[in-house]
Amino acid sequence: MRILCDPRQIASLDDRPLQALLAQRFDEVSDGEAFDPSRMARFVIVEPGDPLPEIEARSGALLTQAVLDDVAYPEPSSSPSFEVLQCHDLDGLVYEYVEIISEGEFAIALFIRERPGVDELVMCFCRECAQPVADSV
Repeated sequence: MRILCDPRQIASLDDRPLQALLAQRFDEVSDGEAFDPSRMARFVIVEPGDPLPEIEARSGALLTQAVLDDVAYPEPSSSPSFEVLQCHDLDGLVYEYVEIISEGEFAIALFIRERPGVDELVMCFCRECAQPVADSV
């Protein structure tokens, strides 16, 4: 798992399409201001081998957990806590999960590229819940 708190960290990624999407998101969140990770957002790249409990613990996102009750995915009556879960086609599928933490002021965004080794429950959740988007990145 990679946690990005500075837009300059994007350059260290080997994934050009994901770099472009992350650069766009950093720009959108900062809206012309200097990026402040403590106030604006945390960007997390989920990698193969990252287990779901570690993803949730380190990122702060609830991902498959419910906020209002104890019913978690994959239970049919679960109500996940994301604001947005999108599927981008960026030379392969990338899921973008966004959870707003505090009154629109702070968000956690997870980026999950569909590939072998990514936690299977995470992948099932993304495939089932994500909305496709037409990418302009």
